[in-house]
Amino acid sequence: MKPFKTLDEQIEILEDRNILFTNKEEAKVYLLHNNYYNIINCYSKYFLSSNGKYIDGTDFKNIIDVHHFDKNIKTIFFTYLIESEKTFKSIFAYRYSEYFKDIRYPYLDINNYDTDKILDVSKFISQLSNIISNNIKQKNNSIEHYVLKHEDVPMWVLVNNLTFGQTSKLYSYMPMSLKNRIAKDLSYFLKVNTTCEKVILESVQLESYLINLVELRNKIAHNNKIIDYKFRNHNRFNSFMHESYGVLKDSPRNDIFNAFITMKCFLLDQEFKQLNNSISKRFRKLERKINPLAYNKIVNDLGFTERLPKIEQK
Repeated sequence: MKPFKTLDEQIEILEDRNILFTNKEEAKVYLLHNNYYNIINCYSKYFLSSNGKYIDGTDFKNIIDVHHFDKNIKTIFFTYLIESEKTFKSIFAYRYSEYFKDIRYPYLDINNYDTDKILDVSKFISQLSNIISNNIKQKNNSIEHYVLKHEDVPMWVLVNNLTFGQTSKLYSYMPMSLKNRIAKDLSYFLKVNTTCEKVILESVQLESYLINLVELRNKIAHNNKIIDYKFRNHNRFNSFMHESYGVLKDSPRNDIFNAFITMKCFLLDQEFKQLNNSISKRFRKLERKINPLAYNKIVNDLGFTERLPKIEQK
């Protein structure tokens, strides 16, 4: 069993490992509020030397700088993930309602799903049914209103009660013709974010991007660090999107950088530029505060080969 260490003992341990402190009292307050394990184990590794101690000149403030960088880019990503979710849900609801026009509760009929996933679909239909039932019990909401007045809950109403993950899962269960129609709509966003005259976004590519964006959203929502996070799945290669960043077909595509570029499929031109420039600004700020070796390790862990260039906005 690892023994408990007081704040003073934690400071002593770090000093023994070559970390400098400008203000020990402020450092103790920071550790108390942020958890020694979360700060030191997650963010100090970028300053470690081969002998297990920290690089000469490493100040506790440098570790805080990395922690703040991680918090700031999470906030930036979350803002644009919400925008991406809104766009996807809106297009999905419209195309779904168009496809199953004049059919009541089409999402509760197993015959309206991909027949290759019957077992998973059955469980999912049960979840949707529970969402409707629970909202009816709670009363005074849009679902109860539509059930009572129209004897139906259209997708443009239901989608507001689904998570990003649930909507993405629903997309994966849809007939191929509907998935292709939605992917074609989202290819517009990819086109405006590239210099290509024509782009193609396949449904299988879109599905892989959704999986990782949902995973990223959940990581951030639970306040987990993301600077060295690797997704369980690699994004599908799309030459229109990846090649402009020097990402090859055989390159790994499961890091934060690859999640970043897939947001081109969900954000308008100005939105993506704002996302790009906000992250670029945080990189520049961090670069000024920590040593180059630590900075390069962080950039590489995120999957960025270099700091993002600033994009001119209108």
